[in-house]
Amino acid sequence: MNRLVVAVCGAVGLLLVALLGSRVRLAGSLSFPNIQLAEAAHASSPTESKNTEAPSDRAIAQDLLDYCAEIVEALPDPPFSYSEKTNIRTSSSPLTWFPNTPIDCKRKFYYDGKAAYASLGIDYSFDARRFKQFAVAVMPAYEERLGLTRWHRHCSTIPNVNVDLTNILELLTEAAKYTLIQPTADRQVLLHVYLNQSELGLVVNVYPPGTAIPPEAFKLEGCSS
Repeated sequence: MNRLVVAVCGAVGLLLVALLGSRVRLAGSLSFPNIQLAEAAHASSPTESKNTEAPSDRAIAQDLLDYCAEIVEALPDPPFSYSEKTNIRTSSSPLTWFPNTPIDCKRKFYYDGKAAYASLGIDYSFDARRFKQFAVAVMPAYEERLGLTRWHRHCSTIPNVNVDLTNILELLTEAAKYTLIQPTADRQVLLHVYLNQSELGLVVNVYPPGTAIPPEAFKLEGCSS
């Protein structure tokens, strides 16, 4: 009789263990999907909130800087022989950028006078008159490469150049300023092209959305529209 009671109790005990074990396993199998769903829901919520938040000043500045570099990279090379094409450089930083101010980036093309002048059929001489002849040939040719259907010229020093009239105090730099023609007022772009006796330089300023190019930015000594 005692053996029967022990056997029955043992069987009942095993049954309870089996039932409790299955409940534990069942509870565990339900809990993991719930946690994963909760984590997935938690992970997706920041993305959704980010889509509705305004970008930070740093993000705006980086976007402007990337766009500025794209503009400079797409600009044509000079129409004369040059010895060096620099990398794109900038004095702007997303970390120190102030809202409503432009981002700048630039590139230079250094040239040897003899080779550059000869490539345009001009006899070389290191003097003001020869440089003016060179500039009068270079600037309109570069403007043609730019394309006035894409860029609008605001001013240029070339119309006021007098090749035969020079003096020792004369600044031997010719320049022009353009704005990018765009279908919207978003990201206003100002391009400054200059030429001196050693380099042709390209300087681009990109203004953030909602910021107009100030009138003083178009000013250039000796410039005519």
